[in-house]
Amino acid sequence: AYLSNWRLQKALALLDTSQLSVQQIADKSGYQSPSAFARAFSGKFGARLAITVDKRYKKRFTIHIVSQCVQVVRALCSYIDKSY
Repeated sequence: AYLSNWRLQKALALLDTSQLSVQQIADKSGYQSPSAFARAFSGKFGARLAITVDKRYKKRFTIHIVSQCVQVVRALCSYIDKSY
């Protein structure tokens, strides 16, 4: 049980912080295949791996868009300040 928990926690950290594929995360976490990893993940966290990966990308995409918007607003404010 300890080893399974350790593998899944490692995989969860990689899902959250890396751009690795599910196959690569399964390998780095010690799983024989992505399907074995997906079964273990679903059993532990109660969520399908595909849904978790989709949420991860939506989160990163949202952060990226907000960051770009902030840059545009700063540029506009700077332009307006220089104009007056």
